[in-house]
Amino acid sequence: MKFKVSILLIFGFLIGSASSSNLCISKTLSFCQYGFNQNLNVTSTTADWTNPGTLSFIIRSYYLQGIDGLLSVCNARQQFAQCLGDQYDSCMSKLNFIASGESPEDAQAYVQLFRTMEFDCDGGFIRETKILPFFWILKIFENSKKTF
Repeated sequence: MKFKVSILLIFGFLIGSASSSNLCISKTLSFCQYGFNQNLNVTSTTADWTNPGTLSFIIRSYYLQGIDGLLSVCNARQQFAQCLGDQYDSCMSKLNFIASGESPEDAQAYVQLFRTMEFDCDGGFIRETKILPFFWILKIFENSKKTF
């Protein structure tokens, strides 16, 4: 019986420890968002999870600047992630924003915006653009086999 109680206590402690690392401190998130906006020279006070459309518009304007714009966005995103540290995953959860009173649509849009930046900045975009020409060549080869 004592063994079962000990196991339950240890299991409960592990669950409690795991859940405490899953917290998102809203002041930290706000501070990191402010830093992200500063890195991109964003002056709008509503370019955050409360208005992801504004933030998305600003980020797209950087993407349109070419590689320099992309690098600016990637630098800001990296510093944002470093600022949040261990809280990044819990803070960048749709459920976190919904629990804070944001609409599911805004929560989805904000989180998806950062997931897209993660993909673009962490090599996914570069990898995909390097693989894409291979598929064009393969398609041309298949078409030429049918023709000749």
